[in-house]
Amino acid sequence: MKLPGITLFLFTCCFIIGTGSAQAQFGDESPVPYFRYALSAGGGPAMISGDLQGRLLGGGIFVRGDYFLHHGISVSIEAQEGMLRSGDQGDGISPYPVTLLFFTGLASVRFHPLMFIQNDHDRRIMYRKSYLQKAINTAYIGAGLGGMFNFTRSTAVETYTNGSRFGYVYHADIGLDFPLSKMAPYLMDTFMWYINVNGQLNMAADQGMDGFPDERDSYSMFTVGIKLKL
Repeated sequence: MKLPGITLFLFTCCFIIGTGSAQAQFGDESPVPYFRYALSAGGGPAMISGDLQGRLLGGGIFVRGDYFLHHGISVSIEAQEGMLRSGDQGDGISPYPVTLLFFTGLASVRFHPLMFIQNDHDRRIMYRKSYLQKAINTAYIGAGLGGMFNFTRSTAVETYTNGSRFGYVYHADIGLDFPLSKMAPYLMDTFMWYINVNGQLNMAADQGMDGFPDERDSYSMFTVGIKLKL
C-alpha cells in the first residue's frame, strides 16, 4: 500500500537531481549571450549629403563600447571624429570649397536577428559551423541618436555661430563581424577577436549640419575596424 508513496518520492528526487544537473551543465557552458561586452575601433571614408554639392570623400575614425542585454540585443555608446569635404554650395554661381571637421557622440541599440532566434543548443554548437555561417550569424542592424559638433575651415562660407555648430542626429547602421579567433565549445571564460565591417548613416535632426538651412543634411561612413568580444 505504501508503494505509490515511495514511487512518488523517488520520482520527485530524480526530477530535482535532473534539474540540478541540467543547471550545472548550463553553468559550465556559455551563458546567454556568449559575451557581455564588446569593444571596437576603426575608421574609413565619409561623405556628406545635403545642400553642399560636388561632394568629395572625407574620412573618420570611431571607438565603440557595447553591452549585451540578451543574446542578439546590445546597447552601446560611440564616439566619432573626422572630416567631411565639399566642392561648392550648389547655387551654380560661386564655388564654395568647404571642409567640415566633426565630432559625434552616439547612443544606439543593435539587433542581431540570427543570434536572437538561436536556441541554447544552436549556440553551443556554433563552433562546428563553417566560417561563412559564423560570420553571417553576426549580421546586425542598429539605430539610435546623438549629438554632433562641427566647424568649417572655409573663409568663404558663413555658417551658424561663427563657423561652428552643435546639432542632434539620428543614427542607423548595418554590419557584420568576421571571426579572427578560433571558436570553442565552452566560451564563458574567454574572449574573441573579429574584423568589423560597418555601413552607417547619420541624419541631422534639423537642416544645419553644413551651415546652410535649405535641405536636411546627413553624412555616411563606411568603416573597417577591430572588435574584441569578452
